[in-house]
Amino acid sequence: MKVLFICTGCVNRSAAAHVILSFHNTGLYKVDSCGTSKQAVDRSRMAPKMRRVLAEMGYSGEQHIAQPYSQDLLDWADQVICMSHLHVDRINKNFSVDPLKVRNWNVEDPFRHKGEEVHRAVAQQIKELVFHHFLS
Repeated sequence: MKVLFICTGCVNRSAAAHVILSFHNTGLYKVDSCGTSKQAVDRSRMAPKMRRVLAEMGYSGEQHIAQPYSQDLLDWADQVICMSHLHVDRINKNFSVDPLKVRNWNVEDPFRHKGEEVHRAVAQQIKELVFHHFLS
């Protein structure tokens, strides 16, 4: 099964989901992630706060590079996991995609928060969602 995670910049939420599922993957999944904003287009690295939080949890986000969402990525995926309804809306507005393969996890964007507490909570929520939906 091919899983695509989508958020805004692909530097926090979808990047974390990508790293966590990839780490625990036993070969059942092909995993990718992308974003809807300029950060993704610019192929940014994972946000430093999220890299630190993931490292505390035993994961490495050092190699992750953001990429923009596209029709090709949406066609590639069997499941598209969006981090908010805004991403679902953007997909539906800009691309042709089977609505049955799109899910919304409704995860808060930690981007503008100071400190790392929100990043920790988001990373833990994403880990729980990944385990619930793909690894249980």
